[in-house]
Amino acid sequence: MVGVVSEEKLLDLLEIARSSDTTETVKRSRELMDSGVDPMALMSQLAALIMDIIAGTYQLANSRTRASVLGGRSLTEVELEKVQQALKILSDAEKQLRLSSVRSTWFSAALLQLGSGHAPETA
Repeated sequence: MVGVVSEEKLLDLLEIARSSDTTETVKRSRELMDSGVDPMALMSQLAALIMDIIAGTYQLANSRTRASVLGGRSLTEVELEKVQQALKILSDAEKQLRLSSVRSTWFSAALLQLGSGHAPETA
């Protein structure tokens, strides 16, 4: 179904964005949007994933072990704060997406903010 991204791709996108790898973040987000995924749908799915991580209810669908901060273990207090900040960044960016005619640009900008840990400036 167009507009729905697999959990694994969402997690990978979130991890890349949080790693501050600007080039790969933009590349991956564009690939998803070029495949027909709406930036608003992608933003909602990422926010839902983060809320599941915060609530401690997120379970990776396949049992493959992941070495990442988000992969299947309890978060430290600092990691939890970073994930909560990521949710705030996405929430703030969603407001801009709703008003923008260039949603893909705002979505990519929000992802880049995840790496810096700072909420984007709103006009």
